[in-house]
Amino acid sequence: MSSPPLPPKSNNESRTAPPTKYNEYPAAVIGSANGIAFARISFNDSGNGLDNATSALTSSNSKVQPVFARAIAVALLITTALATTPASAQEESPTTVVLDLRLPPAHTTNGGVNINQAAITTLLDHLNSIPDEMPIAVAISAETIDSLQLAGHAETAEQIISLLNDDNITVLMTPWTSLDVNSLLAAGGDDVIIHNYQLGIANDLFPISPITLLDSPPTQATIDFLTSPPISATAIIDLTTHPSITAISLTDPLPEPPTNDLTIAEAQHYLTQRIATTHRLAAYESLRTDTTTLPLLDAQLATSASRSLTAADRLAFLASIDRQITSGTSGITIEQADRVTTFSRNTDLPLTIVNGQPVPVQVTLQFAPTTATDLTVFADPTQLTLHPGRNHFQLPVKVESSGKVQILMTSEALLLSQITAEVRLIPVAGIGALAAIAATILTALWWTRIAKRSGLLRARRPH
Repeated sequence: MSSPPLPPKSNNESRTAPPTKYNEYPAAVIGSANGIAFARISFNDSGNGLDNATSALTSSNSKVQPVFARAIAVALLITTALATTPASAQEESPTTVVLDLRLPPAHTTNGGVNINQAAITTLLDHLNSIPDEMPIAVAISAETIDSLQLAGHAETAEQIISLLNDDNITVLMTPWTSLDVNSLLAAGGDDVIIHNYQLGIANDLFPISPITLLDSPPTQATIDFLTSPPISATAIIDLTTHPSITAISLTDPLPEPPTNDLTIAEAQHYLTQRIATTHRLAAYESLRTDTTTLPLLDAQLATSASRSLTAADRLAFLASIDRQITSGTSGITIEQADRVTTFSRNTDLPLTIVNGQPVPVQVTLQFAPTTATDLTVFADPTQLTLHPGRNHFQLPVKVESSGKVQILMTSEALLLSQITAEVRLIPVAGIGALAAIAATILTALWWTRIAKRSGLLRARRPH
């Protein structure tokens, strides 16, 4: 599956000063897919164009109410901008305006979210200002929707989702948060990209088209990767191909996330740390029976790849996840066992395990020799569910010899607790030998006593 060719980027293009009148706003076709030409219009003068248009419509000589003036102004701006789209592009296919409504990442390293109320108001204003029957493509990240819900703005999130289900709106496929895909792919971060896309579309909150939106011109390797399974994009729209055009802002612009694309070396260091954190998180997910905190950790992991974050900020997200995992596994320990004496090779080993967490957890117990040649106890790994508090178990084991054995409690890559226990084996054959020795001693004592009694009797006889 190949992506439609992206429009060429002219070497003579440069970022122009923002226009001052609404009828001067430019538009340009930046890509096409499925018979639709995508254009992006620029209102990058902090909303002055819209304000000027609205003010003109609501002047003292006008009878237009402000609430209607804004909608009319938006319609004028979008229509005028589309009118500047090259005629050849308009003849080939209808033009759809791309509205980039993604907010900066709101998930924080402390496990919460920090979302700007003014940005939410602006976002809703953008959506509510879209004229009817105007073909619109919207880019809004799942991270934005998730942040709204976590921050107590569920009603706002539902309103956005409802608007995005409008038949006139195409919701572009985006990753969980904006990615520097080229850098990650060059550094070997294929799994990071796939995880971010899968998390971005897995919640089924709103309709997603197979047209994906990128924030930087993709390399051919990126195009090949994104158009192949499991992402399978049918087209890639790049909003930065034309540097004179910026993302749409109908009122005060949405906060523009900073760009902190990593160097290859920085990306590789991030990926190394992320792999270790990912393994720990997978083990933590296996441990917990209460899954309420897991989606948030997964969201933090996905957010750590955001191109809005510096290299240090990305590592801070990973460190925060590690700390939360450590906190969520603390207090799960094996109590030190007393020395166990057994007379049979197949026996039960008594063990007490404390779960200091407020929820049940699932762990694995394993036995390991204390040295390479000390094979004291054999037992298959045992899966246990630990309830809060003290848990008592009788673990079936096979004892080969007396000695010491390590008992490890794990959850996949997480080592939760370990102790060294001493086992003493007295086999049945040894018991028989001890019995024989004891019998011999008792027999000797008996005969000695008999002999002494016989000697005393002879001494007492009269001569």
